[in-house]
Amino acid sequence: QNQHAIYETSLDQYRLAEGQDSLQVTLVWQQDDVKVEKIFTFHRNSYVIDVEHVVSAGANVWSGQQYRQLKRARPDKDSESMFISTYTGGVIYNEETKYKKIDFDELGDQEFLKEKNLDKNMTGGWTAMIQHYFLAAWVPDQKESNKPYTFHIPQDNHYVLGLMSPV
Repeated sequence: QNQHAIYETSLDQYRLAEGQDSLQVTLVWQQDDVKVEKIFTFHRNSYVIDVEHVVSAGANVWSGQQYRQLKRARPDKDSESMFISTYTGGVIYNEETKYKKIDFDELGDQEFLKEKNLDKNMTGGWTAMIQHYFLAAWVPDQKESNKPYTFHIPQDNHYVLGLMSPV
């Protein structure tokens, strides 16, 4: 399985019912006897979405790595305000590094994380893409170890910031 895997779901529409505090949406990918269920749990009055993976491999031995990544294009220079300058780009946070901004040129530089000593496993923390007052973030289990990574996709001019778990 890779980032091009196509997941399926049993419904084409989901709705949080009146009086219901959470809603689970399960996406399924299967190949031969390996099945991955990606379960998203949405909570009323919250922007937090829990993500759980359930992997079953039948009689086969299966191993893999979990990766979480945020992908976005560099903002258009014309869309930026002339009056208010705000940061747009990536961020890595952990107890050792604290809050480290990573701009788009740095996201595209394969050596940047190594030069800044950010290319090692970190326990806890999070990664985010920020624009003005909005963000999208991956916040893994704070006891889990993950290694940050970045890259640039020249074909569509997008930038990626992610976290990769050990095998």
